[in-house]
Amino acid sequence: LGGSAPRRKLLAKVDKLDLLDLTKASPEEITAVVRLSWEVKRLLHSLTATKASEVMKGLGRSTGVYLDQILMTKLIATLPRDVLVNAQRDWLPNLQREVEKLHKLGWQVSIITKKKAAAAKVKKVKSKPAAVVDRTRPDRLTTNPKFGRWIVNTVGDLVQEGDTTSALASPADNDDTPEAAAKDSNASDNSASNSSGGDDKAKSAVSAEAWAEFGGWYRKDFAILYKPTGHADPFMRAWLDFSGHAFGSKGKDLAAPVFKLLTDKDAQGQCTKCHSVDAGIGDSREVQWGSSSIADKKERFTKFTHEPHFRLLDGRGCLTCHAMGKTKEFEQTYQSINPASVKPNFKQVEKKVCATCHKKNAARQDCLLCHDYHVAPINTPITSTKLPQKSE
Repeated sequence: LGGSAPRRKLLAKVDKLDLLDLTKASPEEITAVVRLSWEVKRLLHSLTATKASEVMKGLGRSTGVYLDQILMTKLIATLPRDVLVNAQRDWLPNLQREVEKLHKLGWQVSIITKKKAAAAKVKKVKSKPAAVVDRTRPDRLTTNPKFGRWIVNTVGDLVQEGDTTSALASPADNDDTPEAAAKDSNASDNSASNSSGGDDKAKSAVSAEAWAEFGGWYRKDFAILYKPTGHADPFMRAWLDFSGHAFGSKGKDLAAPVFKLLTDKDAQGQCTKCHSVDAGIGDSREVQWGSSSIADKKERFTKFTHEPHFRLLDGRGCLTCHAMGKTKEFEQTYQSINPASVKPNFKQVEKKVCATCHKKNAARQDCLLCHDYHVAPINTPITSTKLPQKSE
């Protein structure tokens, strides 16, 4: 939906609205909501009527990131087409017809402001008869001043508010023949049988969310949701890497909100609760998926291993040896994208804490137990030995 600048502005305009209660929304906000609904319809139609690869290529063009087949597969996470098709059948059963008319007639849905509506009521038509819909020109919409704004009715037709006739009705739309009735009946049966909800007994037995306890795609209310399949979920990781890489590209306005959403403290999976985020090339972001390694600890003067000391912990846990520091710099560390700016929340462990165990006639206490002999790496010089020449 945010693939272009106008659509991103549209999303920003409706972001603070309660889409379930628009009683206090202004005419301009209502217009934005109408446009948003059509953007959602176009997206769902594209996802169900075209190949997934075509939709993903559009995402690549918007962000300026090349999407190969492997990356597309991870970003889609084998989303079943039936989930989308059944969602469209349940939520927008007339979507195909609406989209066809949208492209055929070039609908321009506009909302009449209160000022214009008041002016329309005051205006009197004397000699000129009221305009009517010209059925001989189905590609032209004529506004009838007796009625209100143009709206989409429950069957997907574009009509004026208050008009009981179907302005865009066609013989095919109002076919009351037995053949048409049978066709509609079969379509309804197929829709019901293909619905993700199943029969009433299945619905009451287990919810879609409970069924997806091990992860995957499912529908709930009016949303298509994904639940991670466990640690290192490839779908979550792919979107974090993709949006983080695009964070510094021409698609920053599109990728940044996605990356921030996925790295929020309450995000699904909470990946960045443990994995830090660092600055990458340009303005990109990199999630550090790997754990610390032995190579990270090379060339350190002091070395320490936690594992042998865990049996010494009491009910205080880490605080048995560590003392908490009272500094705000620790919290600011999490807002930083520079790994070198890390400020620990523990005070430095004093030598006397170690000496409670590491002392004479107790635990080992020699210097090399905790310290490396050479801090810097040693470069071994290459020697050459001149071989004696063979005497003649």
